[in-house]
Amino acid sequence: VNANKDILKENEISLKENYPSIIGFKKLGNYIFLVYENFVYSNRTTSIYFLEIDKIALSVISKKEVTNFKDQKATAPHYSFSISPDTSKLLLFVELPQRMNDNEKFNITVFDDGMNKIWGQEVELPIAYKYIILYDEDVTDNGKVFISLKHFDKEVSRQAIREDGDKVPSYSYKIFTLAKNQKQKEVSFKLDKIGGQFINVRDNKNGNVTAAFLYKNHYDGSVSGVFYTT
Repeated sequence: VNANKDILKENEISLKENYPSIIGFKKLGNYIFLVYENFVYSNRTTSIYFLEIDKIALSVISKKEVTNFKDQKATAPHYSFSISPDTSKLLLFVELPQRMNDNEKFNITVFDDGMNKIWGQEVELPIAYKYIILYDEDVTDNGKVFISLKHFDKEVSRQAIREDGDKVPSYSYKIFTLAKNQKQKEVSFKLDKIGGQFINVRDNKNGNVTAAFLYKNHYDGSVSGVFYTT
């Protein structure tokens, strides 16, 4: 379509698998990719595929299976994508199926702008799935990955508890850094601000990472402002 949403060209693409489900379209550099999953009942395995689409002819150029995982008869997988600031890298993040008392598990894969895999890793955190809220994933121009989350380290599901008569947050924030052939790093911190609702992380290209939070002055109030930390 053009800027006015008028159709310029259209084409029908058939997926050959038995149970495909479209995740979305992604544009990276000069390429357009259709991303979809397929579930195979015989071995209960989900595979994720990239179809490279010619942006002129709208025909399929190539097909790649980029990752797969076993169904655990638990939660549904959650997918998200991030593109580096210079559009040379794409991160595919998959929160894997798991039960409430299982440790949090996710799969990360970093691709170049031709959708060639640069590196990937399956990560299991020493934290139960039910005590985590995943917030954001980011990938840098050099393929480093940041994962941010809220950890209810008091092992309760409510936002606050009482300690010495005061109402205090029941959680901390964590940012994980992952890179090819490097040991996983973790930063954990709490905020004086209460009622933190969201954490967004971005690489500053100078060795630092900025995290942004929405916060409330009262737990049952509306959002009061934004807090940044580097």
